[in-house]
Amino acid sequence: MVGHTQRMRLAAAGLLVTMAGSHCLGVVNTRIAWQVSTDNSTWAASTAAAPGQRVFARMMVSYIGTAAPLGLASFVAQPSVSNWYVSGTTDTLLPFVNGGVGGNTSIPIGVVTNPLDPTQFGRLSPWGRTAMSSSTALTGHVHFDGGNYAPAGNWLRIAQAQVTNWVGGPGNTTAGSGVNIAQLSNVGRTASDPAFNPQASDIEVFRFGFVVGDDADRIITVGLAWFTGADAPPPPQVSWWADMNEPTGSIRGDYMLNTASVIVPSPGILLAAATFLLGARRRRDHLNGAATAQTQLFPSAPARACRSGPSATRPSCAPACRGS
Repeated sequence: MVGHTQRMRLAAAGLLVTMAGSHCLGVVNTRIAWQVSTDNSTWAASTAAAPGQRVFARMMVSYIGTAAPLGLASFVAQPSVSNWYVSGTTDTLLPFVNGGVGGNTSIPIGVVTNPLDPTQFGRLSPWGRTAMSSSTALTGHVHFDGGNYAPAGNWLRIAQAQVTNWVGGPGNTTAGSGVNIAQLSNVGRTASDPAFNPQASDIEVFRFGFVVGDDADRIITVGLAWFTGADAPPPPQVSWWADMNEPTGSIRGDYMLNTASVIVPSPGILLAAATFLLGARRRRDHLNGAATAQTQLFPSAPARACRSGPSATRPSCAPACRGS
C-alpha cells in the first residue's frame, strides 16, 4: 500500500510540474487553463474523484499579452481527456445543451446560460456565435487504444460530429471543426444577440461533465487534442477584439495551455491522494482561485526547430509542439 500510494503521489506531482525551457515559441498572448470540480463550486487544476462520481471541467481563457483588447473574439479547440475508461462501467460524457446543436440565438438555445446549473454543458453565452447543426453537433468521440489516428491509449475528444478522426487524420487536418468559441463585435450584431462580453481574464467559455467509470488507480488529464507527429502544423491562433467595428479580431497570438488532472485512486488511498492534492494546491500560484497545472506552449509561428526530427528523440520540445 505504501509503494502504491507513493506512485500515485509521484504521478500527481508530475502533472503539476510547469514545463519550461522549450524554444518552440511564437508570440504567446493567451492562456487557456482547465479547471476541474466535483461539486460545480470548488474549482482547481487537480482533484480526486471516486468511481461513480461526477466531474465538471471548464475552460478558462485569459489575455496575457501587451495589447489592450476589448474582449475575446474567437478560437477553435478540441478538448481531450486521457485515460478514458471504455470497459465495464465506462466513463460517461454528460449531454450538452440541446444535444450539442444550436448557438446563441437558436431555438431551442444551444449554449449554457446558467453555469451554476449542474446539468448545463457546452459553450457559454455569448461564445456560441456559430450555431451547430445536427450534422456538426458537439460530440464526444472515443478513441480506443490509439484508434482513428489518436495517440496510444484511450481518449475522449470533443469536436463536431463529422470529425471522427484525431487531429491530423483524414477530415481533421486543420482542427478547424472543433468547438468554435466566438462572439460578435458590432459588425453583424442584431437585437437578438447576447450582450458583448468585455472580459479579458478568467473567462469561462466552455464546460463539460462526465461520470467516472469503475476503473480506479489512474490519472485522467483534461487538455486539448493536437497532432502527434513531429511535423505538426501550428494550432489555430486566438483572436481578440481591438476595435468593436472590425469584422474579425485583429489582436492574434499563440496560447499556453494549463491542463487539469483528475486522480481516481484505489478506494484505500482516496483520502491520502485528496490530502496530497490539497497540499499541492496551497503551495502553488492560483488562477481564479485555482492552482495551475502542467503548462504546454502551442506555437503558431513557424517554430520548426522541434519538427526537424522524430518527436521521440526531442522530449523537451515534443509536448510543446504536439499539444496534449
